[in-house]
Amino acid sequence: MSKHTELEKWLEGRPQIVKDIARKYPPWNTYVHKGHPDTATYTTHSINEDGTITCNKMDMLGIPMQVFGMNPEDLIPVKENQMTTKGATMKKLGIRHGEVMLHPVSTVPKGKTENVKSYIVGHSETGHHHVLESVEEFAVTLADTDKMFIELVAPAKLNHQKTVNRHKDLIVPAGIYEVIGKTEYNPFTGLQEAVWD
Repeated sequence: MSKHTELEKWLEGRPQIVKDIARKYPPWNTYVHKGHPDTATYTTHSINEDGTITCNKMDMLGIPMQVFGMNPEDLIPVKENQMTTKGATMKKLGIRHGEVMLHPVSTVPKGKTENVKSYIVGHSETGHHHVLESVEEFAVTLADTDKMFIELVAPAKLNHQKTVNRHKDLIVPAGIYEVIGKTEYNPFTGLQEAVWD
């Protein structure tokens, strides 16, 4: 059964306003806000009988939240990894996975590059690594500046090698990312240090 057929089946017996909004703003689409398209993406959580929607919002840092009472007319649909939308520009958003952040960039600096299908992007002393896996080979570059960059030609899965209290698996769109580890200030040493998992 197609998603359109499933939606129509779900809409049977619903109020007309809910039907109209669901057909115009399908729940499987991703949206940006037309007033500030560079700051977050939205997906439909629920449609309200007052003509508003409740959305799942993902901000630039990968922090999820829900937004209630949104006017669906304020949303612009975007395709995954699409950089422009009907007059608005959307920056790719960073992806946070525990203490690992994949920050979108436009180029990869010079460095040592290897092609892999699986790579530890967040190392853990306890073995609870953050691993990026793809069916297609992707490039991992350790730049001369000691920074790590990933160049994905296809979407990849980011998973946490832990059995309990693990971060959920995330799909990372194709693109170029700088891998940034979370840091914290240590008042005893006066240094910025890596956060350990």
